Amino acid sequence: DAIIQLTPQMARKRTKVFQLFVIGLAVLIFGFFCSVYALTSCNFTSTDVEFGDDDGEYDLLNLHYGLFKYSPLDSAYDGYPFCVSYFEHEFGEPPAIARFSGCISVLFGSIALSVLWYYLITCVTHYLAWEIASILFILAAICQGLTFSFFKSEICSDEDHACVLGPGAIASLLATIMWF
Repeated sequence: DAIIQLTPQMARKRTKVFQLFVIGLAVLIFGFFCSVYALTSCNFTSTDVEFGDDDGEYDLLNLHYGLFKYSPLDSAYDGYPFCVSYFEHEFGEPPAIARFSGCISVLFGSIALSVLWYYLITCVTHYLAWEIASILFILAAICQGLTFSFFKSEICSDEDHACVLGPGAIASLLATIMWF
């Protein structure tokens, strides 16, 4: 039974790999998955809207809006069991910049994460790949931050209805922080 003794250089490399593993796992969970959730969520933001019926009574409904879909009135009355695409109903302009930047953020972040995880699995990387991955993480953070342009879209520009952060926007904020 041979005992392997770690040299100080081997111990430092092992510590760095472990630190990168923890960072890689955190970025995977809070960066990638939160970014995907922000894209697919039906509740990026919500706003209270008054709706009246024939009796002259008004109901205050909280409507949810996501980057690609929203909760229509039918869904709001039934407890939000479903969402529909902006294109299924003539709703107006969906938040194009927020949608595009969210998709690009997932793409850039995925490529950068691939480089990081390739290194963690093989312990081999190239300097240029590392530099590109670093730049892609920064670009992913910037693009993820641009998803908040949703709050300047037609949906949130109505002065009578203030948009508030929903779970999708909070996930987008977490992803923005983690991509950095």
